[in-house]
Amino acid sequence: MVLPRYADIHLPLITLIMKTKVHTIKEAEVFLGQHFELTEEERNIKLDSGRRQFYTQVNFSIMLLKRNGYIFKEIKPFIATLKARNHLKLVKQYYINELKGLTDTQFEHFSGILLAKMFDVDYINDVEITPPQNDGGIDGIVHLKDSDIYFESKCYSKNSIPPLYLRSFVGALEGVNGKRGFFVTTSNYSRESKEYIRDLSRHDITLIDGQKLAQLIIDYKIMNMT
Repeated sequence: MVLPRYADIHLPLITLIMKTKVHTIKEAEVFLGQHFELTEEERNIKLDSGRRQFYTQVNFSIMLLKRNGYIFKEIKPFIATLKARNHLKLVKQYYINELKGLTDTQFEHFSGILLAKMFDVDYINDVEITPPQNDGGIDGIVHLKDSDIYFESKCYSKNSIPPLYLRSFVGALEGVNGKRGFFVTTSNYSRESKEYIRDLSRHDITLIDGQKLAQLIIDYKIMNMT
């Protein structure tokens, strides 16, 4: 595997610092190595100088982010500045806007790709997108070894997802004896919708709104698929 570029490290590093207490460059290197799914051998690739390349990249990224005001200087654990937090918000909004430009079918496939990443399965072989003319209220199925996960996708620009859509999804799950599902949208969910899902007893449904979707794009490194 080719090691990530310097520019590819900055955003995951900011996200890491905002979510986890990181005290040293070594700790950051370990976390980011996991994020980029690097093997021990890849993390230990050395430059001509004898220094480990990935460690050097992480060190340089931290120095650059400090120099440009994204990480506070001389503070441990590392703390992201307001500038960094605002930058992350802008990046997330960019991803959301890009997704809103997809057709409904494209967004269904994107949701399938994301869930394949989340459950570490192959999109081509393990994700089924149902026919758009007769999907029965279910856009796709993720086939796991011991169960199936069903999902519904709504690519909305402004409107919140009302409880009616979620009730329809639950009804569709009952029709196929499904227990676990994901509802994915570029918008958000009304308070009533969240309460409805929270009060369910026979189904395990995860709601993914636009903000959570944008964070998952970063976490699972699928920026180039938007």
